[in-house]
Amino acid sequence: MRKPTSSDVAHAAGVSQAAVSMILNGKSGVSFSAETRMRVFEAARALGYSLPSQSMVDSDGKLLAVLVPTLSNPYYTQLLQAVEDQAAARGFRTLFCNTARDAQREAYYLALFRRSRVAGVIYTFLPAFLQQAEQLAQTIPTVLIGEKNTGQTLPSIELSNQKAGAIIARHLLKLGHRRAAFLSTPTKNLTLARGQRLEGARACFEREGGELLTFFTDDASEGDFDSEPYEFAAGELLARRLFTQTHGVTAVIGVNDMTALGILSAARALGVRVPKDCSVCGFDNIFAARTAFPALTTVDHHLDLRGRAAVDIVLGKRGALSPQVSRIEYEPQLVPRSSTGPAPQ
Repeated sequence: MRKPTSSDVAHAAGVSQAAVSMILNGKSGVSFSAETRMRVFEAARALGYSLPSQSMVDSDGKLLAVLVPTLSNPYYTQLLQAVEDQAAARGFRTLFCNTARDAQREAYYLALFRRSRVAGVIYTFLPAFLQQAEQLAQTIPTVLIGEKNTGQTLPSIELSNQKAGAIIARHLLKLGHRRAAFLSTPTKNLTLARGQRLEGARACFEREGGELLTFFTDDASEGDFDSEPYEFAAGELLARRLFTQTHGVTAVIGVNDMTALGILSAARALGVRVPKDCSVCGFDNIFAARTAFPALTTVDHHLDLRGRAAVDIVLGKRGALSPQVSRIEYEPQLVPRSSTGPAPQ
């Protein structure tokens, strides 16, 4: 029986042979719809087609690939450091792949991993091409650091972001805050944590008869903020809008610490005293949160523990086609600091 060719895949998917090559190789600078990409990946899988062998990324199989959506948020650099340290302790090296939240880049890396001798793959965000990531996990141990949707099969290292949102909300409610605002970059299917934090906080405020306003940056992306980190700039922009256009809000929640640091920056510029006039808090407990002025109240997401656990799961599963561990969940923990205080009377 002859081996399937790229021409067979092209015929099955209803595209050109050139399109098959570009999609499966993750070629940059070209654009295909998600539907077209899915048809090509599905046709290749159904036919059992794989790309011709090319030079290997690593010749000794001692390399872990780590996909990250951005390097502008210290959350990811701290997480990557934990992954690298644990991998090194077990005799492995790490290859960090920054997608910049670009699906085309992610597709390129997936194609690269399929034809390379990486020992495992660690996702630090929800894959844009989930089905392809799950297929990759059948041959290369793959784990996700973060929440996943029901029915997804990738092993995951999770932390309940709904609980984290509720923890922050309860902290503010105990301090007497009844009208607060939640500031965030867009909540989409690929950023589950943002929406889950909002859901947890909003439900808690509603149960106590409080009000939680929401402010989003619409469809702004990292490329819209060239001079500053995306989430910091988004927090600063939204906070300026909030402080100048809305009254009666005594507490502001940033969707993460970088957004909250942007909120603190806007508050200083506008003469809003934190926490005397308004409390500010975030999520993640990045290093900058403790050095901010005032020091930022936040929720610890156990980055070191989760990074090390991801490495251990991937390396513990080497050679196994079915995951030995499908899910680990850590409990979020409040870290109260001086950026939150009693609601002003």
